[in-house]
Amino acid sequence: MSKFFKPFAALAATALLLAGCSNGNEAPSNGAEEQAPDTEQAQELTVFAAASLNAAFSDISSEVFEPENPGVSVKFSFEGSSTLVDQITNGAPADVFASADQRNM
Repeated sequence: MSKFFKPFAALAATALLLAGCSNGNEAPSNGAEEQAPDTEQAQELTVFAAASLNAAFSDISSEVFEPENPGVSVKFSFEGSSTLVDQITNGAPADVFASADQRNM
């Protein structure tokens, strides 16, 4: 494994986690500040990732992502890439998919 793989995997994981929480729609501003509701609705991000990414994704989630995104919990499913592809193909809900092999990307 190349010495550049782990930092790249960590960077890719962070980008995928952040992208998974974005809905891509920004509400237009009318100049007035909106007040947040008293209780925020908790959100869950479902991440399907190759088993080899378990340590990297878990660390990124607990040390970086969740502290910066309160109210968002991350639910992981770590399996072989081809198993995860089969699950997604059969309708399993996943917000983020991270494969360890190029064939399943």
